[in-house]
Parts: sequence; structure tokens; C-alpha cells
Amino acid sequence: MTRFSDSLRDDSVAIAKRNSDEQVECRHIVAALLGRSEIQNFVDSESLPEISAVLGSPGSAVISPTISDEATEFLFRCTSAETATEALADFLEIELAIRAQSNPDSDLEREDSLDSKPERTLDQALEDLDNLTGLASVKQTVASLVEIHRLNDERSKRNLPVVPIGLHLAFTGNPGTGKTTVARILADIYRGLGLLPRGHLVEVQRADLVAGYVGQTAIQVQGVVRNALGGVLFIDEAYALTSGHGNDFGSEAVATLVKEMEDHREELAVIVAGYTDEMSNFIAMNSGLRSRFQRFIEFPDYPDEDLIEIFKGLADHHGIGVPVVVEDALRSFISNSPANIRIGNGRFVRNLFEEMYARMAVRVGADGIITDDELEEFHADDVPVVEVMTQYAGFGFGRSAQV
Repeated sequence: MTRFSDSLRDDSVAIAKRNSDEQVECRHIVAALLGRSEIQNFVDSESLPEISAVLGSPGSAVISPTISDEATEFLFRCTSAETATEALADFLEIELAIRAQSNPDSDLEREDSLDSKPERTLDQALEDLDNLTGLASVKQTVASLVEIHRLNDERSKRNLPVVPIGLHLAFTGNPGTGKTTVARILADIYRGLGLLPRGHLVEVQRADLVAGYVGQTAIQVQGVVRNALGGVLFIDEAYALTSGHGNDFGSEAVATLVKEMEDHREELAVIVAGYTDEMSNFIAMNSGLRSRFQRFIEFPDYPDEDLIEIFKGLADHHGIGVPVVVEDALRSFISNSPANIRIGNGRFVRNLFEEMYARMAVRVGADGIITDDELEEFHADDVPVVEVMTQYAGFGFGRSAQV
């Protein structure tokens, strides 16, 4: 700490006392900074009303406040007027941006954008789920959840007590097993059941929730949650939130998320997803998470025949036939592929499809004459040897690539 930051800390404590706040937060430091002439030169006077809204109204009681960890980190950045100005700018940029989202006009624009999305009915959403390749156990679990919510709705209509069932879920399993796809369908199912008004899905990862500077993470999480209200917030590789070290704000992100889930429990569903063991450890480490994520849905790896069906679906979507001889070659290729690339499941199949399409392109263009039948179906020669695909193990087929 420098003389500047020590003095700033004293001023911030004094402001917290005057405001009857039990703890010094970043907003107190902002108020203290704005009281310094060397800082005021950097602040646009037209933005002062907005900044005042961030600071909140003063209190009256005199107490002895403590200093939060976030405020301490903020102070450590404020070694001089110059560095304090940078810290102030970083803090206000996110804080004011979030408050701008609270503007009613912004809300209307957001609602119009979401409402313009074609809504899937409950029956259509359930049909979408049923049409997915494989995933029998996942479908059965989701169907069970649907029946529970339907029963609660019926009991409520008859003035009978309902059994509270949370909307939050943990999806566990390897990459490419359909977790994101099922989350999107589940958002439509929740809307169809009347559990969520919008049923949209907001997909995020660690970088969308954890900021690099003190005071920003909570605001960032609140902004993400706001965008997801009325729908589903899907957090992929959620355990990455707590994987940082040192001055990492992942724990702050988790704490803020838990509070937001409680504050908006009637208008938000959160689905966290990732590898089975890592997700179990992540949920177990926080009592708030344990109490909210009580239902786990395991997504198993696809068996060979399901992978072939996924491939045929991709080919059909692109208007390319898969003759029986090609299907047999695919079956041999998949069964002989090592585990380190098969773990990609759907990603593995998509990369295989792209590789075969590339080989098809070379084949049909080799003689300079392209006929219609050459464009309409794969040939057995388009199926690569296992060694060719193994070289891609580090580029989307292994544990490094969640899907």
C-alpha cells in the first residue's frame, strides 16, 4: 500500500461510517475518489448523476465498518491518482453498463427480440427430445420431470398442496453427448409447462462470469442472470469457475450466482454441465450449490450404432447418401477408433463427416469431370483410416473440447 491508497482507505472508511454501512465496499472507494480534485479532472460531469445512482443514498448511524476483500483488492490497485483512475474506470464501465440494461426501453427491445423467436409448443418440444438419437435414460428422466410438474399443476388447480420441485439441474457426462441440445429443448419444455415465461437459453462459460478486476465479477454475473431471466442459464464446464488460483474471483462468481438463483427462483432455471467427477466435486464444495442442484442427469457416451445414426443424420441434412457399403466401413472405423478420440462423441462424428467430405471433394475433382451421382453419396474410399483421424486427438476429440 502507498500513502495514496492508505489515505484513500481512511476516506472510504469514513464514508462507510456516515452511510451506516457495516462493511467498506467498492462503491465507498468510488465515492472517496470522486472527492479528490486530482480524480475529478478525469470524470465527465454529465456522468455524475449516473455515478450517484451507483453509490446509493447515505445513512445516518455511526459504526465501525470492516473492509471487504473486493474493496481491499480495489485499494491495492489505487497506488496513485493515475492507477486509481484506471481502477475507477474499470469499475464504472461494468456497473453503469448493467444499470443501462435496467432502462425500460432496453427491456422492451429485449422482450421484442425474445418474443420474436418462434415458440415451440410443449408437444413439439417433447417430440424434439424424442427425435434425438439415443439418450434413452436422459429422455426417461426428463419425461419423469415433466410428469411431476404436470401433477403439481393439477394439484394446484384443485387447491391441493404441491411438492416443490426445483428447475435447476446438473448435466454430467463426456463432451458431445447432447447436453447443450437437451438444455435448449428443456427450456422450451419449461415454457410449455408454464414454469418459465420465455423459455430462451443463455449459454455461458467461465469467461462470461468471472472478471479480471475486483468488484466486476458480481456485476458481470448479475448481468448474465438478467439476460437469462424467464429462461434457462446454461453454464458449460461450470467447475472451471473455481479452478483459478491466487487473486481469482471464481468463488465470488459462485456466491453471486447462488444469491441470484435464490432471488429469482420463480423466473430462472440454471443448468450446469461438465464431466461427471468434476461436476460432483464442484457441487459438493458449496452448500448453496448442494441445496439447489439436487437432480443430476447423466449423459452416457453414444454406442457405435448411435454414432452411425448421428453420421447418417448429418449426411441426410446435407443431401449426401450413405450406402450400405459405406455404413459398414463406418462401423469398422468407429469400432477401431481409440478412446481418446471417441470421447468426443458428437464432435467426433462431426469431424469424421468433415474429413470424409474433404476426401469426397478430392475424389470427385480428380479427373476434372464432376457428375451428379458423384455428388449424391459417399463412397467407401471416403472413410479414412483410423491413423488419419487419430492425429486430430488434440484438436477437438479429447477432453480439452467440451461439446
